[in-house]
Amino acid sequence: MTPVSDPLAWTLGTHGIHITFHDPTSHRKYNATYLPEVPPAQGWTKEETIDSLVKKSGYRGKVEKGGEIWKGMKVGVYESLKGKKDWQDWMKWKKANGMV
Repeated sequence: MTPVSDPLAWTLGTHGIHITFHDPTSHRKYNATYLPEVPPAQGWTKEETIDSLVKKSGYRGKVEKGGEIWKGMKVGVYESLKGKKDWQDWMKWKKANGMV
């Protein structure tokens, strides 16, 4: 996870994003994450992704760009790799690892 200074300092489709923030009124901590492929698959902009992450975190208030919560938001980005195995490869792996 690489910290970034701005909630919009990441690349759609390349970076996964994780946000953490505190509600200053309740002092409750919120966090949420999306894998890199989620925002493009949904057709979201960076701003829409942040809005969706805020909702996904369980926070029900409004977070405005440049507002108190926005400024205090901690954002980390990461990259992921996706692999694919067929059933036969899966079974070979399970047998080789004593799982069958």
